[in-house]
Amino acid sequence: MRDSDAGFWNRVPASSESEGKGQAAEESDLLRIERKIDRIQCFLNDNYRELEESLKKQKSYFNALEIMFYILLGISLAQFIFLMIR
Repeated sequence: MRDSDAGFWNRVPASSESEGKGQAAEESDLLRIERKIDRIQCFLNDNYRELEESLKKQKSYFNALEIMFYILLGISLAQFIFLMIR
């Protein structure tokens, strides 16, 4: 947490004479926090999208490897049967 953030969380309630200034500062702090939340949400959405694309790629690679495995297994079984018949 930065020092500027610490001021917001540790703030003492404003006195009645400086209430107008306190409200404006509080609103600006809230806007700043909302902007930070929006940036974090965008960051997380981008990361989720990247992970989803990566997962789709890996799934297609896995499917290709699975097909190659079964082809090689079939060839091996055919060779074994051919050798047993001979």
